[in-house]
Amino acid sequence: MKHALPVLAFALCPAAFAQEFWGIEVGLGVSRIPSGSCQKTTICNATAPLMPHLSPVGGADWDSCTNTLWVTDGQNIVNLDKNCNPLCVHTGPVFGTPYGGLAVDSINREIYAVTLAGIVNRYSIVGGGNCLQLTGRCLLPPSPIPYTGLAWDAFHGRLWAVEPNGRATWFSMAISNCQVHCQFQAGCTTTFGTVTGAAFDSCADQLVMYAEPVPPLPAQLITSQIGVGGCGQTVNCCPFTGAQTPTLSGLALAPSKPPRVPVPGCSGPNCPPCSPQIGFLGLPTIGTSSCFQITLSGAPCPSSAFLFVSLGPCTSTPSPFCNPIFVNFGALVWTSAGAIGLCGGPCTGMASSTIPIPFARVLCGFQFCSQWGIVCAGGGISMTGPLSFSLVGP
Repeated sequence: MKHALPVLAFALCPAAFAQEFWGIEVGLGVSRIPSGSCQKTTICNATAPLMPHLSPVGGADWDSCTNTLWVTDGQNIVNLDKNCNPLCVHTGPVFGTPYGGLAVDSINREIYAVTLAGIVNRYSIVGGGNCLQLTGRCLLPPSPIPYTGLAWDAFHGRLWAVEPNGRATWFSMAISNCQVHCQFQAGCTTTFGTVTGAAFDSCADQLVMYAEPVPPLPAQLITSQIGVGGCGQTVNCCPFTGAQTPTLSGLALAPSKPPRVPVPGCSGPNCPPCSPQIGFLGLPTIGTSSCFQITLSGAPCPSSAFLFVSLGPCTSTPSPFCNPIFVNFGALVWTSAGAIGLCGGPCTGMASSTIPIPFARVLCGFQFCSQWGIVCAGGGISMTGPLSFSLVGP
């Protein structure tokens, strides 16, 4: 039995969820920037076929379906995991000027890339050897300066292209020329450097630009609220602090992964002495039908596994079983059940449940709790600890 997460007028307020920015540096370092900190940490270094490049070439965006980073060095487009291992490689060259920005539509599985000259290519993520297939192209209005960043606004189905001076253009794909809907100029009280990357926060309706350092001025993150003053209006300029100032060629907004509550799994009488673990694949992204899975590993085998998901935070309720019950059975929004057959050992059972999430902005930030219960072949009960997660924007 399964129940989908419903779109309801919840009385509960959505929980704030953590997020962070990731960027690809011109020297191919991949950096992480916690939201609000404007301090960066280099996570790893990308390798071939990606090549070091000069600003303003390059771009980046986050794929919330797979919880991975897409980057371009201007010619090659590569999907990286959080350790910079390549998962998908689309090799160049680009005909004409190189790419200056990249954006990901995680729900519809599409990649957009804009050249410095304003040619926008749309690719479908198809997997396989080359992994991307060109499906469309349009041309932005001619500009005396290049286009250096691209971002995708999922809830409105629109793209934002940015220029080095901080001018932003909202447009949609058309048969030939891109259809422009509005433009605005980002501005700070102090001078900022060349804008070389952009990311969009769909839940907050905010366009965030990265401006590289111009000594003695540091790099900055420039946040503009869309819809204020007509098209967009800058609401915050955050200069980077610390000894290391990044020189990024692309910017991506990455929601933080669901936190694991440190409660180990357990098994009661008439079960093997297993400690089953709850986990996840992808991110709980609004609008996804197949990207987010809650997983079970280390379960008794054979057995029957039951997943419960409830609205609200995890709370501990005493139970007659080996672990407390953390989900709220009065607020269940999803249940699933499945049999775990014979496997390689008494504690090697595995299962997963894909959680479809409606495409509704009202769901941004809502918090849920999940937990697996397992009925062993001998009639005993085994349980995982809880997994708490908040819905994130596409």
